[in-house]
Amino acid sequence: MALLDEDSIEIPPFHPDSNVTKAQVLHFGPHLPTSPWRSPERPVGFFGANKMAPDFKFVKRDRAVFSRLQRCKYLQVVYKNVRAQYKRYIKNSRSIAELLYWKMKLDSLPKGSSPSRYKNACMITGRTRAYYRMVGLGRHKFRDFCNRGFVPGVTRASW
Repeated sequence: MALLDEDSIEIPPFHPDSNVTKAQVLHFGPHLPTSPWRSPERPVGFFGANKMAPDFKFVKRDRAVFSRLQRCKYLQVVYKNVRAQYKRYIKNSRSIAELLYWKMKLDSLPKGSSPSRYKNACMITGRTRAYYRMVGLGRHKFRDFCNRGFVPGVTRASW
């Protein structure tokens, strides 16, 4: 089913490449397609009837939390330049009225478009706390992967 905007023009689906997304936004406007957060994709490497990795059980992510994170990431891409422009206007404003106007415009943007609203999440479990950026995993799966020797250069402490 195709997404249509208010003028009945078909909107293409969300694309993971940020340049393609920016081009879509410039052409169609910042209307959010529904497909990116309706069915979050599993990490690469999970296959089979039960969608499991060959050596450990897949833990389902909390779909609501993960969909909210995906939506925030999409809104950040859409409103990044607008937000930066408003901040420039606020910094260079010459009167209180102008300052208040641009602050009001900045506040009128969606909350999710702020970069500070986005949290990194574990690729496997979807856990947002205790996230290691260098490997993209939460502490539980990071420890598990290190114990199995999947993370190069990481060994158990021994002295």
